[in-house]
Amino acid sequence: MRIRRLFERSGFDDLVILDELCSGTNPSEGEEIAQLVISLLYRLSPQAFITTHFLEFAARLAKHPPVPGLEFLQVELDERLRPLYQFVPAWRRPRSRRRPPSGLASRGKPWRP
Repeated sequence: MRIRRLFERSGFDDLVILDELCSGTNPSEGEEIAQLVISLLYRLSPQAFITTHFLEFAARLAKHPPVPGLEFLQVELDERLRPLYQFVPAWRRPRSRRRPPSGLASRGKPWRP
């Protein structure tokens, strides 16, 4: 229902932030819903930032973007795998399976804090 409201209220050039879209679903359903949302958001042309814990899904999207302009950022980690609270462009494999970085997909220019 909340996703439906997002599409009813969003328009061109709006800012949309979705944190852990589909986190309560099983991975295959969550990935399908996330891909559909990304494709539909593209039609509205907002500036969108979507965090995900589906890192393999994000890697597939990075290789085969479903929409033009899809970019990926991830949280930069130090040598002890602690977050540095900065985002770095591009997709890189997590250094550790224990604590993988959060993926962040954005349409448009990379976000800089």
